Amino acid sequence: MSPIPHALPRKEGLPWLRALTSVVRYDHTVSTVNKSPNRGTESLRAPLIKLEDRSTENPMEYPSVTTELPGPRSAELFARTDGALSGALTDHDEVPFVESRKRGWIIEDADGNTFADHVSAWGSTPLGANPPEVLAAVHAAQERYGMEISDYVHNEESVLLSERLAEIAPTGVTRSAFAVSGTLAVEAGVKLAREATGRPMILTFHGQYHGESTYLTAGASSDLAEVTTQSAQYVAGLVFAPYPNAFRAPFHWGPGPYDDTMFADFIEDWLLVHQVEPEQIAGVLIEPVLGEGGILIPSQAFWDRLMAMCRRWGWKLILDEVQTCMGRCGPMFACQRWDGLDPDILLLDEIFAVGDEDFQRQCMGTLKGFQDRGKTILFVSHSPPAVQTICHRACLLDHGRLMYDGDVDSAFTEYRRLTASPEDAVARPSSAGAAPGADPDFAWHRLATGGKWSEEGRWTYDFLRDAGLTPDQYVLEVGCGSLASASLLLRYMHRGHYWGFEKDMALYVAGVQVELPRAGVWAEWGHFLVNDEFDLSGSPHEFDIAIAPSFFRRLTLNRVGRCVAGVLRKLRPGGRFFAAFAENPDPADFDPIVAADGARTYSDREPFHYTYGMLAAIVESLGGTIERVDARSHPRGDSVVAIGRARPSVR
Repeated sequence: MSPIPHALPRKEGLPWLRALTSVVRYDHTVSTVNKSPNRGTESLRAPLIKLEDRSTENPMEYPSVTTELPGPRSAELFARTDGALSGALTDHDEVPFVESRKRGWIIEDADGNTFADHVSAWGSTPLGANPPEVLAAVHAAQERYGMEISDYVHNEESVLLSERLAEIAPTGVTRSAFAVSGTLAVEAGVKLAREATGRPMILTFHGQYHGESTYLTAGASSDLAEVTTQSAQYVAGLVFAPYPNAFRAPFHWGPGPYDDTMFADFIEDWLLVHQVEPEQIAGVLIEPVLGEGGILIPSQAFWDRLMAMCRRWGWKLILDEVQTCMGRCGPMFACQRWDGLDPDILLLDEIFAVGDEDFQRQCMGTLKGFQDRGKTILFVSHSPPAVQTICHRACLLDHGRLMYDGDVDSAFTEYRRLTASPEDAVARPSSAGAAPGADPDFAWHRLATGGKWSEEGRWTYDFLRDAGLTPDQYVLEVGCGSLASASLLLRYMHRGHYWGFEKDMALYVAGVQVELPRAGVWAEWGHFLVNDEFDLSGSPHEFDIAIAPSFFRRLTLNRVGRCVAGVLRKLRPGGRFFAAFAENPDPADFDPIVAADGARTYSDREPFHYTYGMLAAIVESLGGTIERVDARSHPRGDSVVAIGRARPSVR
């Protein structure tokens, strides 16, 4: 790429824009960035990204301006604009033309002039304005869903996006919350940091841009004084430091390079001494690469100092990657260019408007790891499937009042109690199915219980057959979920001899409406009980065999006890209740455990793990017997026990 003028006057639109078209060559590779003189780092390594040429009409097209700017047609449209829009939107000096269309990385105006697209919807279309793959994906989504607010009315792709984000996100970020703009993402991140710490102040940096549509974001955006002038006076709780700049430092005359750790010195030696106590700071709001204030890249040494301060004082690191993520700085997230730069709160935005389904799955991959590393993403939703797939803890709000705070399944039991009857839930249409041609294992209802849906269904079927189950016996599946096992057992058992119990209505509905028809079997071939009380009194039969393939992972210890008690009341003398559970071999160890299937299990939140001794104590206190069963083929690597009745009844 040919050189670009070092500085472009902000208000002199005509001369510099015309000059720019003459010096910028239409190129498809990102230029290299030299090694930073800052201590202990190499900045953006090259080559960063190479993109295919998608300008099919003219692969070697260059910008060309053939009229004065604005041209006659653009000037006519500007005159009409000035009479219809707010005065703040009638300044046309910076962009002195009206866009007509885009192709590849070229903008064409209403007068036929062409320009290199260095704006690209504020950086949110890094694949170009109209790549065929993206257009096809957008068209398919439009046909399937129409226009919708996906953080209110969820669809399966939004759930997949949340999961994929968790897989690809930097170390420590485990959950996500959807917002409609980068501005609202910043607002949410600041609120979360303050709520998590109980502290009022946010440390941020001069030169950054976080949006303008709210007082907080405009007050924190100091790339130019004109952004903050009408907002800063209404915003409390912000304290500013200069953004690390190795070439222009307010502490030195003349150009650098300088050691940018001096900016960390300023925070520790001046701000924390003269302006704010560190115990009052909730979080640090910072762009990993400064964008609109000038492309500035802090050194590894600066980030090391800032992370040390965050750890020492308990500050939450809020990284604003609205304009830097999704490969625009090389890796998926700009913060991944440095060692140990692990945010507590990561802000992303418009970039998720691009890419096909495979791209979005890649985007969601890193965020999955956030949950395993103990970080928090606030997720606000009315969608039970999305919450069940993403969250380990749920809060239920009603007109601002906290109605429930605890495990996810119980939250939805309370939600259903407050909003609708079970009959309404059963009748509700389902959106659980996957898109035509999509992998059904990515459907929310298959992921909600931990994945391995097909494997668990097959294992349950084979295990019961090996245990001696015959079609004429009565079998109870406890925690039948979205009916992975029922899809096989309903065909094997005599009509009416399979019974399924599930506490989650949404999972059951997905199984009935999606999975059973897919398997060619029908719910009427068996019986199902759906409640949160472990009430099996709706069955007139005693059961020869009962099984819980993975249900105990979804239950607190007290609820495990209620489940066992309910099953023992309906178990035929001599009958067996097989229960799989994630086992903790050390009762004194309360740390998370990586199970054989790669999932993390916990002692205090879902998915739960237990010691054999805990389960044995519960079973024996209920008058039952318990023994281990060899089940090394369990798809999750869970241990299995056989529970039976030692006395005629259980109180």
